[in-house]
Amino acid sequence: MRISSRLFAGVAPVVLGMALTAAPAFAQEQDAQDQETASNEVDASAIVVTGSRIERPNVDSPSPITSITIADLAAGGQVTLGDALNDLPALRSTFSQSNSTRFIGTAGLNLLDLRGLGTNRTLVVVNGRRHITSQPGTPTSVDVNTIPTDLVERVDIGTGGNAAVYGADAVAGVVNFIMKRDFEGFRLRAQGGISSESDRGSYFVSATAGENFAEGRGNVAVNVEYGFANDVYYTDRDSVYGAFSGRSQFQLTENTIGEPAAGNGIPDNTFLRGIRNNNISEGGLYTSACPTPASAANAARRALNCNGLLSNTGQPLGFTFVFLPDGTLARNEVAQDFRTVGSANSQGGLGSTLRLTGQLNPEIERIAVNTLASYEFSEAFRAFLEAKYVRINAIQEGQPTFFNNTFSINNAFLTTQARNTLVQSLAPGATTFTAQRFNVDFGGRGEDHQRETFRIVGGFEGTFNDDWKYEVALNYGRFESFYRTEGNVHVARYNNAINAVRNTAGQIVCGINADATAANDDPSWLASALVV
Repeated sequence: MRISSRLFAGVAPVVLGMALTAAPAFAQEQDAQDQETASNEVDASAIVVTGSRIERPNVDSPSPITSITIADLAAGGQVTLGDALNDLPALRSTFSQSNSTRFIGTAGLNLLDLRGLGTNRTLVVVNGRRHITSQPGTPTSVDVNTIPTDLVERVDIGTGGNAAVYGADAVAGVVNFIMKRDFEGFRLRAQGGISSESDRGSYFVSATAGENFAEGRGNVAVNVEYGFANDVYYTDRDSVYGAFSGRSQFQLTENTIGEPAAGNGIPDNTFLRGIRNNNISEGGLYTSACPTPASAANAARRALNCNGLLSNTGQPLGFTFVFLPDGTLARNEVAQDFRTVGSANSQGGLGSTLRLTGQLNPEIERIAVNTLASYEFSEAFRAFLEAKYVRINAIQEGQPTFFNNTFSINNAFLTTQARNTLVQSLAPGATTFTAQRFNVDFGGRGEDHQRETFRIVGGFEGTFNDDWKYEVALNYGRFESFYRTEGNVHVARYNNAINAVRNTAGQIVCGINADATAANDDPSWLASALVV
């Protein structure tokens, strides 16, 4: 409820209006000399307005407002308002539909970020009134997907001085969605399309009906929207994201240890293709022990395990080995090993691209019903009502779990070839080894979201005496969210599962199930390792 703040705002135009009308009369009484003197001095009694809700044309505003009509926004063919607005220079696409999965729990959100100062510093309002959040714990995270496209008349964007009016929520600025007051007739709009790769289908349909009555003093409009967008995975765009062939990126290629802060004039990064991680793989990646110092006693072991390169700190580097799907432990032959400059990547090889799971775009379904109604009894008294219900379903998949696992050299799942390779590459007498594994076979960690937004605003407003304006409104909003994660691992059971041994009957079982203590047995040691 914002009656108290609106009542305070109603006083401001009166006081300021009086000050503005008194100023010209005072000026006319001054002679030319007084005017010249006043222009060079600051009047201690002058009132400087730093923030108010006085309505004035954009050209007269100390912080000009950008106004975009809905026709201009819809011309780009976007099915959501947020994606259309993100094309504006003032907004950064921090949470558009294409990258709403960048943080946990944000799949499907379309949040506005003015000037890149953060979504929590960008205030989104509808008809000048606050809107219920779409993210628990963050009161200003208004999902633009909840605003009906075909009932929007224009969008006003202000990027300066708004914190004085609205507080810290508006440090970056305010985005105000102005809704239509007099929609009349029936409009049916449908849109659909797919990418040039014959995927990422996006579909949208909107039906709007409105009627003016009582000689145009009253209006009722109802809008129903449905939108659906298919998901797209990294594996669907190998030529761009290198899920199978390796990533294309700027890669550290220059050793920067000892380099001055201003640099040494040599570029530190080079744009390369086929980049993989040289410290993790889908089956597990192991680094051999390179014995030091170089002596006759360990010459044979060094030939097997040292790749002849030095790290950026001058230490000899061991070969990396990767477990293949058939259990073989193969040497990871790479075109370039960037461990020499302090990077864990390589060009080429068998390491992970980190892109075999994960989405470029989540799957999003949106259903929205909005109602606007108003009736003007007189210029001094107009009643209005806004009501909405929006449900958004979003499905997202990200990276799988990954662990730096410690295994026994006698693990029951090791093949004879893998065990012999490990014996040759481990330090003499070692009984365990460590392998970094990207658990793609468990599936990517996913999120299943259902967000429901309820909002109703009722009130009345009016103008009288030409320069008096008031508004009283009751604003109620409710947000409900269902959030389920998938693909996470029960760490304790996972650790039990990877400690695999053979029992007296020759069966492969969890190590704790084959020891002398029955109290620690886990009968579901393997089936329950993955929590879904």
